[in-house]
Amino acid sequence: MRIRSLAFAVLGGLPLMLSACSWGGAADPAAPCRADPTRCLFEGAYEPGERGYAEAEAQRLNRAEAERLRRIEF
Repeated sequence: MRIRSLAFAVLGGLPLMLSACSWGGAADPAAPCRADPTRCLFEGAYEPGERGYAEAEAQRLNRAEAERLRRIEF
């Protein structure tokens, strides 16, 4: 019984999952930003405390990406 459910997961579930992706069901919400990053820039005023949070989060993300790139061998 366990082998049968494993076989379905590998042989049945994977093609279903892949076919769902190819139907365009779940669009990539970041795609427009990758195509034209200026579309995703925020031009309004920050709420109190929001600017500090945004800057700290940007620094955290930059450090994480730099670390990820250090681990990749070119």
